[in-house]
Amino acid sequence: DYTYPVPGKYTAQAVLHFTVNGKDVTSKFACPAGVSPTQPPTPECKPGVVVGSPLCTPCQYDVSIQSDSPQCVAPPTALPNTGAGNTVALAGVLAVAGFMIYRQVIFRRHKRAFASADNGTSPRLDPDAPFADAPEPVRSTFRRRRPF
Repeated sequence: DYTYPVPGKYTAQAVLHFTVNGKDVTSKFACPAGVSPTQPPTPECKPGVVVGSPLCTPCQYDVSIQSDSPQCVAPPTALPNTGAGNTVALAGVLAVAGFMIYRQVIFRRHKRAFASADNGTSPRLDPDAPFADAPEPVRSTFRRRRPF
């Protein structure tokens, strides 16, 4: 490797040395070669953008934009609130409220049944009467009722 001081046209001559059948042989003629050194390539950070240019400072979060761009902002570190927590809380409140309403309705029905039993007006005390709020039993027409 040789560094030329200035660009231009130079001629280099090479003398070749060989080993033939264990003997060292040197060529009789020098081999000339034309050399035209060029400027070393300029380092680029991107194709067509020279190192040191302000365009060589990409954003640390997105390399497609520059670091001084207003779009170069850190990504959010927390997930956005999508409202799922509110939905779950509302469903829980509705379930508890529904249970409390159902409990009150059942409590009042039982309270009425106990009061009517205490007064002797309960349909359950009459063995021949159907249960309160129960549908009439359906009698099958294919079987005859026989007392044993």
